[in-house]
Amino acid sequence: QHGLRAGPWELGQLVDGAVVARSRIELLAGRCVWLAPEAAVREYRGVLRHGGVPLAGYEVRMGNNGLPSTTGPDGSFVVRDHEPDDALQEQLCIGYGTLQIARVEARDGSLELPGAMLDVHTTAADGSALPATIDIGDTFGDGGTLDKYEAYNGPGRCEAPSGVLRFLLTQRSEETTIIATFADGSRARAVLGDADRVTLVRPESGRVQLTVLDRTGAPRGGCRVRALAWGRPTPAPEQPTAFGDGCADPQEWVEGICDARGQVELRGVPIGSAMVTVWQDGAPGAAANRVVAIRPDQSTVVELQVR
Repeated sequence: QHGLRAGPWELGQLVDGAVVARSRIELLAGRCVWLAPEAAVREYRGVLRHGGVPLAGYEVRMGNNGLPSTTGPDGSFVVRDHEPDDALQEQLCIGYGTLQIARVEARDGSLELPGAMLDVHTTAADGSALPATIDIGDTFGDGGTLDKYEAYNGPGRCEAPSGVLRFLLTQRSEETTIIATFADGSRARAVLGDADRVTLVRPESGRVQLTVLDRTGAPRGGCRVRALAWGRPTPAPEQPTAFGDGCADPQEWVEGICDARGQVELRGVPIGSAMVTVWQDGAPGAAANRVVAIRPDQSTVVELQVR
């Protein structure tokens, strides 16, 4: 095309009378610019809304790997296609933190998202707000195959630095769970159901400071360690099988791995009795157990020796 004035230009691709892709170029006086089809960068502009209300602070990207655009106070965004080989390049992926909110057809204009707003509050026992990390996803805690504090097949994770979080949740299942992890390592969990407000209260917890030694008394690094809470007012049995069969919740455990010095700290262990178990993958004989008392905001020092 000849006779174009120098300066910025916006190129658009028309399909069925609609602009489906845009790119921007700068024309210089007296210069000729050649555009290769694969060099074009597509661009979409729009406004993100729910119930007609703009959604601010959400991330919009083209496909999984595009550069994100954060929606402004009016819900507006501008997103460009920087990954033309992405299998999802024809979709806009919308998120909040790392929460996966929705995927919609890539286009300009207003994007109205379905679902419902969810209010999450994380507090101390007295009701005062506490910061927490929030995980949302499908979990199982009643003998299923998934741990109840691991969110699978779900939206993802975000932070609640002020103890209050509000975001759009477009879909949920019967197993959709929200998990709060507090600064002291303790965790609280709730199954959402059809609730639009959830309050997660930090439980009392303590710490286990463990050192693992081999039979010569040298540090044994690389061992796995688990503290399983008894969760009952009755005395806890010392025998591991009886402890596991009789505890209030076999999913209420905290796990870690010893460092090269054979040491590990387990944080957020529920108060009361706990069974501390040490083992090493690939070494069936290298195992040990001990029942210890966990006190609020205190460290329980334990030393275990394995073969």
